[in-house]
Amino acid sequence: MIESLLLLLAVAAMGAAAYFAYRSAGVDPIRTERDRLRGELDAARKQTLELASELAAAKAQKNERSESEEARFVAIAAKALEASQASFMAIANATFEKHNVEAQGGMKAVLSFLDFFPTAVQRSAVATAASMASKLTADTIRFALEVMPNLLTLTVYQDANIVDSACLALSRVAT
Repeated sequence: MIESLLLLLAVAAMGAAAYFAYRSAGVDPIRTERDRLRGELDAARKQTLELASELAAAKAQKNERSESEEARFVAIAAKALEASQASFMAIANATFEKHNVEAQGGMKAVLSFLDFFPTAVQRSAVATAASMASKLTADTIRFALEVMPNLLTLTVYQDANIVDSACLALSRVAT
């Protein structure tokens, strides 16, 4: 029995030796591959760090360029806005003057030939004249004074709405 145990032990030792010999033969190519991959990994890390520093430098340069471009854009926009405002004010003043000249005779036009229209139109015309009287300025009050006789005549009219609007127009001209 001891002989069989020794034989079994010898076979096991030979099997273990063969296993370790087989395993060690396959380890060298794996170690070589591992070392090569570690080298590639180190190179990739180094390249990543270089790219990250280049990216940071590019972002800093972009921010500097963006700030200068933004400042230039703000200056151009301010000039354009200023020119636009000046142009708008010129157009607005011209339009205002045009309408102001047209409106100066507006009350006279509204109250002319009032007797020839139906009562509803007369009411609307006198209410419009009262509304115009609320917008009078020191420059345009003289045009309202031209229609004072017409407004005074309307204060004794038969229609109460027309009389009310005429009195309202007179009070607005007086203030």
